[in-house]
Amino acid sequence: MRILAFLLTALIAAAQTPRMSQPVLGYLFDAGSQSVRAVSGVPGAASADPAMALEDAFSLAFVRSNGGLAVGVGKSGRVLAARWQEGAAAVETPLDTAFGAPERVAFARGADRALLASPQGVELISGLAGTPESMWAYAAQALGGAPVGVDLSGDGAVAAVTLDSGQIVEASADGVRPVATGSAARYVAGGRDLLVYSKGGLSLVTEDGVTAVADGIGDGAELAGASPDRAVLYNSRTGVVTLVDLADGRRSDISGYSPARAQALSISGLFYFEDAERGGLLLDANASPPRVSVVPGVDVRRAQ
Repeated sequence: MRILAFLLTALIAAAQTPRMSQPVLGYLFDAGSQSVRAVSGVPGAASADPAMALEDAFSLAFVRSNGGLAVGVGKSGRVLAARWQEGAAAVETPLDTAFGAPERVAFARGADRALLASPQGVELISGLAGTPESMWAYAAQALGGAPVGVDLSGDGAVAAVTLDSGQIVEASADGVRPVATGSAARYVAGGRDLLVYSKGGLSLVTEDGVTAVADGIGDGAELAGASPDRAVLYNSRTGVVTLVDLADGRRSDISGYSPARAQALSISGLFYFEDAERGGLLLDANASPPRVSVVPGVDVRRAQ
């Protein structure tokens, strides 16, 4: 009887003990399954969780790196924002946009704002966690060309827009102004300093002027993101992921992959890539040396 009582007590205690769950490294849009998914685990041993349940599933979406918000195009053709909290159903809100369905979306790190871009122009929307409101919009003619890349400052007040003309402009409530020439631009750690990639080199644009950071990277790369310490670039054609130390310009390359469509995760230095052969890839730029690992459960071939 004492043994039975002990076992019964142990079972009750085990049932009352909270189950340990794996840490969530961030959320992403899986183009293969056309779904929003969490990446759980630890770098080097992470996997993609099941697709998030949505009333109007996305055909294309962009996810805020720290989770809780996605903006994109539903399979119904509507432009919408989806927001969620752990343990609760996602809430979807249709967006009335100035330039139709966005092809690119950038989020502010420190504000509830997103910049939506299509070939027709860009629009800043705030209040995505509640009541969305358009703050300002500029047509392609006012920008000086069609947007092919965008990023948003940490406070969500200023946007860097890369144009098909090779010009990079900053747009805000005060208007549009040219800042550089190049094929990609990212704000460093969500601040106002702008990292620009042009003709195989990197430069930093600040209030004090332009400073060369590194060269010899090669043409055709794309900027995945920039922290105060490093920039991460990837080249889908050559299969090279490049990390650049912003302090001294030192460069390290990781090759042997086919990286495409980079997405930053919640932890600084973690990036998710799609790879046509391997599925999802996770880059841990914080490791020494940096490493790339496969994220099981992702089949991007369905998106080809």
